[in-house]
Amino acid sequence: MSDIYSVSEYISIVNSKLSDLSGKIKGEVSGLTISSSGHVYFNLKDPTDESTINCAVWKSNYIFSGVVLEEGMEIIAIGVPDVYPKNGRFTFKARSIEYAGEGELKKRYEKLKKKLTYEGLFDESKKRTIPKFPKKIGVITSLQGAVIHDFQNNLKRHGIKIYAIDSLVNGQEASRDLIGVIRQFKKKDIELLIIMRGGGSISDLAAFDNEIFVREVANFPKPVIAGIGHHNDIPLVSLAADKAESTPTAVAQLLNSPWDEAILKVDNNKSIILTSMGHIIESNKNALQNYQSTIYRSIEIMKRTFEKLNSLMKESMIVLSQHLKSKKQCLDKYCNIIFKKYPHILENTFKHIEANWKTVNISFETKVRSDSEKINNFVKLISVYNPERPLRLGYSIVRSDKRIVKTVNSVKIGSTLNIQLSDGSLDSRVEGKKSNG
Repeated sequence: MSDIYSVSEYISIVNSKLSDLSGKIKGEVSGLTISSSGHVYFNLKDPTDESTINCAVWKSNYIFSGVVLEEGMEIIAIGVPDVYPKNGRFTFKARSIEYAGEGELKKRYEKLKKKLTYEGLFDESKKRTIPKFPKKIGVITSLQGAVIHDFQNNLKRHGIKIYAIDSLVNGQEASRDLIGVIRQFKKKDIELLIIMRGGGSISDLAAFDNEIFVREVANFPKPVIAGIGHHNDIPLVSLAADKAESTPTAVAQLLNSPWDEAILKVDNNKSIILTSMGHIIESNKNALQNYQSTIYRSIEIMKRTFEKLNSLMKESMIVLSQHLKSKKQCLDKYCNIIFKKYPHILENTFKHIEANWKTVNISFETKVRSDSEKINNFVKLISVYNPERPLRLGYSIVRSDKRIVKTVNSVKIGSTLNIQLSDGSLDSRVEGKKSNG
């Protein structure tokens, strides 16, 4: 025995079953009525046999559909059947409506394009510059399709963070999803928004010709790139975007290009810098080697000069000593004679000699002091340019076969080296070589 239901219970059961019968119905609009609340009521009529079904579409769904209904217009309504409890009327509740036939879609496309062009929505002067090196990118597309994978596979990330939100992208019914997602992205911290889907027919891409969505793209607060494969006519969203590409791969290449150029420029500049540094180092190396040779020559010259001066000074001292000794002997001889015969003359002579000796002594001391200062100056210079002086600062002099080692290539593996330090020397053997060149 079957259960007994109240009318409302039974209608509820019927509606729960009818909700599984969602579908798309194609027909001509008749009996069109728009209520004061904005909800739309009409009939869909089958032109072949006059079959009719009552339809209703709520205000928000009607607006998001972007379709302006007119009597006699052929449309496709997408929704579910429903029995209204108050009067038991069977109604097809449409959640979306779209134009039927490519001819009508083309007509409506051209009409909306003309309207938005007149408003200046597609003007090039309104296009914003795409950031060269964005770090945060928003993506609107179907995350179940190949589009997002193609984009990610071709994009060189360079630290880029991608925030992707899934959306329907096919047919007029996708309009509500697309509009909702782009409004979500207005609240996101991104630098660039990308809208992508593959190509398709004009009906497949109907949502991308939706007036509300097109306006949302044009008024989005950040630059927008549209990567939408298109039919013969470019989708209006692509015209409203700041930059349009036909494939997700092309979008990825557009974003990669500034990075590729920057990396190439860095590599070129790096090469230029390294080459310049090499020239500077080589030039300074040659200059230092020249200075070193000059210093060594100067030290040798000063050393020979010092030795010559020292020799001359010794010879002068010997000659002077012999001369004084001879004069003293002669003086002693004459003094004895004079002292014996002319004692008063000797006294005066001694006084005269004493006075002249002081003068000679002063002149000699001045000459010796001057020569001594010169010698001291040479000693200081020799000390400054002494090749052993850096040894006390932690440096060392490396010799091979009694020759100073200046370059890595001047010695061979296994060669014996003598390393002179400040307090002695070390003998070592070359086990390996490493050149900076």
